[in-house]
Amino acid sequence: MPGTTTGIFRTFCEVEIAASVPALLGTAQGAVALIAGSVPRLTYGLAPVLHPVTVSVPIPRLPSPWSPISNHPFVAGLPVLAGFVALYVLRDADPWSLARCFPVGRRSAA
Repeated sequence: MPGTTTGIFRTFCEVEIAASVPALLGTAQGAVALIAGSVPRLTYGLAPVLHPVTVSVPIPRLPSPWSPISNHPFVAGLPVLAGFVALYVLRDADPWSLARCFPVGRRSAA
């Protein structure tokens, strides 16, 4: 997978990155997601705001998924965006959010 990620950076961002950078980015993203997961309104709200940026970069590949320059993962980004919107709408019903598992500032009566 690092080779794919470096190819994406080279093609779309016109930046050459080292093969170790994708693993570092993934680790950092996971750590930030875990820490920020305690604020579901913010984290669930950022996904539908930031994801359209990643969908709009390869916009020439979206109109015809059967064209020679198309790639199906780009088309799959549209339903993912709908999923992010659904997650935001249903954020208060998420039983696995860190905010619900580890409530901050609330004391349980023992």
